[in-house]
Amino acid sequence: MKILILSNSIAGMLHFRIELMRELTRRDHQVYLDAPYDYSVESLNEFGVNTIECKVLEKHGRNPFKDLKILAHYSNIIERIKPNIVLTYTIKPNIYGGFVSFLKGIPFLANITGLGDAIESKTLFSSCLLRAYLFVLTRASVIFFQNKSNMHLFTSRGLEVNKCILLPGSGVNLERYQLTPYPSDDDGFVFLTAGRMVRDKGIDELLETAALIHERGVPCRFVLVGPADELYRDILSEHDSKGIIEYASFQEDIRPWIRDCHALIQPSYHEGMSNICLEAAAMGRPLIATLIPGCQETFIDGVTGMGSAVNNSDALINSIERFVSMPWE
Repeated sequence: MKILILSNSIAGMLHFRIELMRELTRRDHQVYLDAPYDYSVESLNEFGVNTIECKVLEKHGRNPFKDLKILAHYSNIIERIKPNIVLTYTIKPNIYGGFVSFLKGIPFLANITGLGDAIESKTLFSSCLLRAYLFVLTRASVIFFQNKSNMHLFTSRGLEVNKCILLPGSGVNLERYQLTPYPSDDDGFVFLTAGRMVRDKGIDELLETAALIHERGVPCRFVLVGPADELYRDILSEHDSKGIIEYASFQEDIRPWIRDCHALIQPSYHEGMSNICLEAAAMGRPLIATLIPGCQETFIDGVTGMGSAVNNSDALINSIERFVSMPWE
């Protein structure tokens, strides 16, 4: 078959879906991936995936008139490739790619890997976006969800349950993310947070927590790894210069950072299924994460991690201090 995949990130597909794409090409399917280009496009071409550059997709843009260009782009690509099936990831490819596929009579499979702040914010815009999402998803052949809460949001509004499949996250390659020895605490504790440095990942609470823990002289380091939203770049730099945190931008391989930490902190407001939690758990690191759908499924509270209330610095501080007070054994 000809399989067209629509996404908003080549790097994301390489990191989270490479096993899927390899398997599809191994079975002699022709795989096309349409997404904005980045540094990793050459790696995908090496795996036999045909890449198509989407120059008109802005991940966080909210101008519907600009997004009309995405509809035109998807229409041209589908017309040219004539795929047997379309597989979509992330909000705009799900909505616009799904809509064009429906108009052209091509079966499409949508993946809801999280709802994002655009829908979770409960504004007029998010309400309109949810209606558009629901309109398109009712026309999909299959919709994959990563947590029950996200699935219920749509099924409670009329989406057919028999079209929905619940997956336990995007998965982790256990040959790549292997159990590693737990580090000594002789030099204090290292807490890692990895991902996009944006508000809905709980960065405000994390920075406030790190500052208070730093003031109290608790022997630990807060290491933050990942690309920063423009609003946070100066704030992260300032906190780094004061020794409150240690900030490193995007890292292609997160494994050395997980290996050197004592616990992963994930203070998100919402997730599909947190992959960094799965990756850290696979490498034998406990989690300190918010008790929200998409995080709480990745650990056993009090056994392999500690839960914390969402959007609550005091709760996060309490979890960290409880963790630090535990014997290393």
